[in-house]
Amino acid sequence: MSAQQITELLDSFLLEEDALDALVHEAFAEQAREVNNQGLAAQVEYLAGTCADVHALRDLLKDLTA
Repeated sequence: MSAQQITELLDSFLLEEDALDALVHEAFAEQAREVNNQGLAAQVEYLAGTCADVHALRDLLKDLTA
């Protein structure tokens, strides 16, 4: 979806800043369930995608085992 399409969509609805908070939370919760159900390797792969580099991932995992 392009930025223009998003702008047009937002213009067609009068939404407050926090109107979609719950929906976004639910969408991420569903994604988290899917990743968690795929096992440890999928969880590490997902977390790696959220980390800046391998050192940040190592630090995150080290914190969990400390």
